[in-house]
Amino acid sequence: MDKRRTFVNVETLYLILCAASIVIEISVIGRLMLADLLFGAALPFLIAKRGASMIGGRAKSFLLFASLWLLGAVATDTIRSTPFEDIARGWSRLIFFAVNFTSIWLLVDGKWQRIVVFIYCLFIAVAIRRYFSIDQLDIDNAVFGSGWKFGYGQLLTATSFILSALLMYYPMTRLAGISLPFAASAVDLALNARNLFGITGLSAAVVAFASSRRRRRLSPIFLTVATMVGLATGWGLLSAYGYAAASGMLGVDAKDKYDLQSSGSLGILLGGRADSLASTQAIIDSPIIGHGSWARDISYVELMVSRLEAAGYEVEGDPLSSDLIPSHSHLLGAWVEAGILGAVFWLWASWIAICGLYNAITRVTVFTGFITFVGISLLWDILFSPFALERRVITAAWLILMILTIESAPSGTPQTRGS
Repeated sequence: MDKRRTFVNVETLYLILCAASIVIEISVIGRLMLADLLFGAALPFLIAKRGASMIGGRAKSFLLFASLWLLGAVATDTIRSTPFEDIARGWSRLIFFAVNFTSIWLLVDGKWQRIVVFIYCLFIAVAIRRYFSIDQLDIDNAVFGSGWKFGYGQLLTATSFILSALLMYYPMTRLAGISLPFAASAVDLALNARNLFGITGLSAAVVAFASSRRRRRLSPIFLTVATMVGLATGWGLLSAYGYAAASGMLGVDAKDKYDLQSSGSLGILLGGRADSLASTQAIIDSPIIGHGSWARDISYVELMVSRLEAAGYEVEGDPLSSDLIPSHSHLLGAWVEAGILGAVFWLWASWIAICGLYNAITRVTVFTGFITFVGISLLWDILFSPFALERRVITAAWLILMILTIESAPSGTPQTRGS
């Protein structure tokens, strides 16, 4: 038996095991996932097997910028005299993020097929977390309820792009491959997953547009046109959602939510992301040094509430029940907590996502749709989603997919037959 082949299979199985283990949590230093411990335990053996020289290029840049982020957190917590409990949570989150990234990078070993399998298994695991309420989110967990956009819908969309890749490999089924992600986008719209609908629809449009060209590399003119079409598609999707929600086509809950978020003077985007009203002010007040790991200051929560009310929005729930500075963004959250060095990391990550998208679109492969979906989702999360517990595995994997797309993935990806 080929030893190299056996080792590759073991690595793949370990990645699948780690993906499944994000559903298991352990209460140590706040909340840990079993995946954190598995990746941490594997790292010394992986470095001994492959050597630190395997961690080069953009992977090395990741560790550099992550170290700067941690340095910013250490400096901020020292200056702010952050309580030890909050320091332990904040620093451990960054350390585990870096460890997870490094272990995944070494396990993947530059093989884009392996990272695609791992990411797809993560989508399955997230859906399981949602079903068993492991995320501890106060939402409806029903498959066709609000939990759709937090797990089930992402799994459906990822599946549609995987099946699309298989169908587009052959000329006779290429049309079905192009159509499938649009169908998934329509389901997301019907189930009121607004963000997922937009990301899926835009990714599907990229696939349809890019696949109309048979040449592997696309010209700058074609890319310019594609960008314009993408922007127009995004605007069209947002308009379509607004019309469908406001008219009641998506149900009473969707109409009420849309009316609430669009009722004020800030528009639906900021109306649905009110946390930025607090986080941006916290950044303005201290742009270089952050407010501490697990940043707390009830005055910023009060500021968010007062600004929402002044803009004409109805404040839902009881936001004053927590003194954590609201952020709801990878970028803004890191900037608030660790200062400018936290922001620098996510600006670098955004650039990696953009470059990965550029390569995926300009070097068309059957997996362009899946890579585009992950890349746009990554950019969205950096701007509009909190860096929650499972993100230190999921975001690490997404960044690795983008890095491999930049460095090697497209050149090793099969083209559609007959192209």
